[in-house]
Parts: sequence; structure tokens; C-alpha cells
Amino acid sequence: REQLLTAGKGGTDFGLLFLLFSGLLILSAMLLTGLLFRLLIERRAKEIGLLAAVGWDPRMLHRSLSREGSLIALIGTVLGVPLGILYAKQMLGVLTALWPDAEVKNYLGLHVSMFTPLIGAELTLLTAWLTIRLSLRGLLTIPVPLLLRGRSDASDGEPEAAPRRRWLPPVILLLGLVTLAIGPTRTNPDERAGAFFTGGLLVLSAGLWFLNQRLRMPSRAMLTPGAAGIVRLGIRNAARRRLRTLLMVALTALSVFLVVSVESFRRRTDAGFLEQSGGSGGLRLVAEADVPLFHSLDSAEGKADLEQRLEADAQKQVKRDPTGPNKRARLEAASADLSGLVSHPFRLRRGDDASCLNLYQAAKPRVLGVPQSIIDRGGFRFTQTLATTAEERANPWLLLGKPGEAIPVFAEQNTAYFMLKTLLGGTVEIPDENGVPVKLKIVGLLQDSVFQSELLMADGNFRTLYPRQDGFNLFLLDVPTDKDDAVVRRLNAGLRANGVTVQKSADITGKYLAVVGAYLTVFQLLGGLGLLLAVLGISVVILRNIHERSGELALLRAVGWNGRALQLLVLGETLFLLVVGVGLGIASALAAVLPNLAFGGTIPWANAGLLVVATVGVGLVVAVAAVVAVTRQAVIPALRQE
Repeated sequence: REQLLTAGKGGTDFGLLFLLFSGLLILSAMLLTGLLFRLLIERRAKEIGLLAAVGWDPRMLHRSLSREGSLIALIGTVLGVPLGILYAKQMLGVLTALWPDAEVKNYLGLHVSMFTPLIGAELTLLTAWLTIRLSLRGLLTIPVPLLLRGRSDASDGEPEAAPRRRWLPPVILLLGLVTLAIGPTRTNPDERAGAFFTGGLLVLSAGLWFLNQRLRMPSRAMLTPGAAGIVRLGIRNAARRRLRTLLMVALTALSVFLVVSVESFRRRTDAGFLEQSGGSGGLRLVAEADVPLFHSLDSAEGKADLEQRLEADAQKQVKRDPTGPNKRARLEAASADLSGLVSHPFRLRRGDDASCLNLYQAAKPRVLGVPQSIIDRGGFRFTQTLATTAEERANPWLLLGKPGEAIPVFAEQNTAYFMLKTLLGGTVEIPDENGVPVKLKIVGLLQDSVFQSELLMADGNFRTLYPRQDGFNLFLLDVPTDKDDAVVRRLNAGLRANGVTVQKSADITGKYLAVVGAYLTVFQLLGGLGLLLAVLGISVVILRNIHERSGELALLRAVGWNGRALQLLVLGETLFLLVVGVGLGIASALAAVLPNLAFGGTIPWANAGLLVVATVGVGLVVAVAAVVAVTRQAVIPALRQE
């Protein structure tokens, strides 16, 4: 019962996984919440100034506004709990639809306990409360006369002081570039991807910090007449609400960075996969038999047995199709297809699938006995080993024969990290043939190999643990390049009685990498939701900016500016924010992507182009609509607000 309950907990904590995936989405929601609440409070600057003038101290005002915001957050949380459950169900539906094994949808589903919504609601309220308090910082320190005049920013319309710590953006940028340079030196693909991703985020942070300093610097350049001068004037207006501008740019840049950069870390079987130093070890086919075979397929006994079975199969084909080739011709064709076949037989102790395809914990993982032919041959791609000598570093398979307190084994790195919950040098305990626990020590980690479902040990150690495990159940096959499909067909037909299944190495590894791709797709979808929040925030801020400046725009109309000039003014400011946000996100994403191109990464130009067009298009449409609405207002009432 304990083993069943342990396995039932699963090998992957999907709750933690989705929480990590949603990290950027949560950050975007926090930024948007703070932005919207700050806009709400800024609209009531006169009311806050009046309360301060009649005796309310800053602590009383802060407490009152925090309670008001918390009440709004409580209402949103109550409405969000059922929506969150529906959201989780839909995300699981996307994950199961992308999973390479269609059967996973039969046992992976949404489970909502009694306390899960309560925990989520409490965390949401706490996050919203902290965000609201942070958004109120600085607002209550504005002098009361400014608040009474409706001013919510003490620096609005006043020149900023020269920014301090000018050295910080270059230092952050240098740190990001160093991190990106370290990435290619890491053999572990997960560590390499983490270095690229972290470096890209540091480049993004440096860009935002530089923008903050640039907005604080007063611009004294003369404006030229015409459309160019109007656009430059609009760009200058972005500095009037510096924090608001930074939030908008950060929202956009973070979302674009995530969506663009994640695509580059999607892993596939590359061109080097079929090399001896690749994930297949240069062995193109994998055959697994339900009933063991007692000879290697390329041995004299194995060839004779296979020939006898193919002869019986050819006789059946002749009976079914008398008009086709005769028995002798069929046998000669089969013999020609199988010529050049090299087989490496493995003993197999069946157990739990330890790969990422198994959602349950692998309490007793499958074990393979590695033949001496593989140890002598070498090959395959390793991320880390415990090799100490030059000979072992050249051929890590020699580590499987080293004596020690624990039996040395190899494992796929993802299998070790996520399924077996151990690292290089860690130990795993499995039962021997009599049920006695035996310790295994992981001395090497494979990368993107066909051995993601099992642990590998030397054949001699395997026979010591399982002396009654006769025959071979798994074979790695080296065949000529142009005979893959023919060999698969011949072996499946000739060894049908043993339940043999022959697959290409690339197809097997592709299924494992498809799981990683499914997670990345979910991550990208969450990044898309973050971008949707960013576009929503940009639209709200654009409308708010134009509403605040309706009197200013009316004054410009009164002194001769026409509607087209006003639209150009507002569009210049809006386009500046959108281009900086999208450009900064794409630039930092490319900084993370470009070093990864040497390892098979790709740049999703189509996705990046679509993001740019959609984000900029929505922002411009909102800006145009808002300006049109303002220009249709009566000039005199609007002037009274200026």
C-alpha cells in the first residue's frame, strides 16, 4: 500500500510546475494591478488633498486607501476562484493534447481539494495587498497644495534632477553578457538554457534601468517645425509620468521576451543525433522483445533462427499471394535487407518506466545489462560523468566496470533529476532477484539518448543481481542508412512470435523531447496571457493619459492645432512606448537566443513578427480612438480644466 501511495503522488508536481510557469503571468498581473490602482487614486488627488488639509495624517490616508483596495481585491478574488479552477482545467487539457501518449488523458485530470481554493485565495489577497501598498508609496508625500490642484506627481512639469548611479546599467549589461558567454561552456542543456535565459533577463533589466535614467534627464533640444517636431514632442511627453511609462514598457518587454525566447529552447533530435557521439550512439534502430531471445541477431545462431522464421513467413506470403515473388526470391530480398546488420543485445529487468512519459513515480525502474561490445565501442552523448582518468573521459562506459561499495550505473539526466530525484554521484536503491535492497551509484548522465526509461549497468553486475534473467529483450541495431525501413519490416515479420517491436532511435527520443516541447508550449501560452495583460494595461494608460490632458489638448486646439496634428502628437508618444517595450523584449530575447543557435536553437521570426504587429496595432487603434473622442469635445468646457 505504501508503494502504491508513493507512486500515486506522481513523478512531477504539476501544482508547483504550473505555479512556476505562471510566475511571469503573476508578475504581469501584479504590475497591472498596481498600475490600475495608482491610476484610480491619482484621479482622486483633489479628494486626498482635501482630506489631508482638514487633518488626516498620511498614516490614516494610507490605511483608508489600503482597505479600499483590499475590498476591491477581495471581490476580485471571490470571482477569480472559480475562474482559476476553470483555467487550470483548460491548461491541463492543452498539456494532455500535446502529450505524445494519447492515453495520458485517461488518468491525468484536475483535482480540487477543499483547501486548494482557500490557499490560492489567501495568496492572491496577500499579493494584491502588497501590490496596493507599494503603489501608494510616494503618493502621500506629495505636498497638499499640489494635491488640491489635482496634481498626483510632485515632479510633473518640473525638471528632473540628474540621475544617480549611472554606472549601474552598464554593470548589469556586462553581467548579462558574461552570463550569456558562460552558457556555451555548459554541457548540461538545462544549465545552458538557464544561463541564456538569465543572461537575457539581465540584458532586459539593464535596458529598463537605462530607460529610467534617460526619462529622468531633462531634454533641452530645440524642436523643429513640422511632423517630425510634433512626434518628438510626443516622445518627450512619455517622461512626464516616468513610473507609469516604465511599468508599461516593462509589462510589454517581459511578455515579448518570454514568448520569443522560450521557442529557442525547444529541443529536437539534431543532425548529430545519429553520430556515434550523439544521442543514438550511431545505432539507428532499437528492437525490444516481449519474449527474450537467446542469441544476438548478428550471431551465427541468431541469423539461422531468424532465417528459419523468415522462411516460414515467406511461405505464408506465397500462399496469400501466389502471383507475387516465389519463396526463394522473397528470402533473397530479406537476406539482402538484413546484410550489414550489427546487433548489440541487452539483458532487461522489467520494472517501472523511469522516463518523463511516466507521470507516476518509478519505485522500481527498469534495468539494462550493457554488453561488453557497447563498453568497448563507446559513444553516446554525456552531460556529466565521474571520470577521473583520460581513458575514462575518452570512453565513460569504462566507469560501469569499476568496483565500489555501490554498483555503478548510468541514467539519462532528466530521468535522474526529475524522476529519480538524484544527481550525479547520487544513489538509487533497487531490489535484487531475491528482494534484497541493493545500492546503485549514478556515475554518468546521458543526454537526449534512447535510454530514458531505464538504468544501465555492466552485464556482469546485471547477472550477479539477476542470475535467472535469461536471454536478451532489447537490441541496439546498426544498419546501413538506406535500409532502416526495410530492416524494421523484416524483423517485425520474422520475430513476431517474440513480440518484437522495432523503432528508429530518433522516433523514440523524439517522444521524450515532445514532452519537453509540451511544457514549453504551455509556458508560451502563459506568456501570451501576460502579453494580453500588457496590451490591456497599455490601452488603459493611453486612455488615462489623454483624459488627463484633455484641457491641454483643448488649449492646443484653441491656438490653432488641428485634429491631425493632435493625433500625430499622441501617436508619437504611444508609438514610442510600444516600440521601446516590444524592441527591448525582442532584443533581450535575441541576446538569449543567438548563443543557443549553435546548439540547434531557432529564432521564431514568424511569432516575433506577429507579436510586434498585434501589440503595436492594438495600441495605435486605442490611441487614435481616444484622440478622435477628445477632438470632438467642446473646446470651452475642456479649457476650463486647464
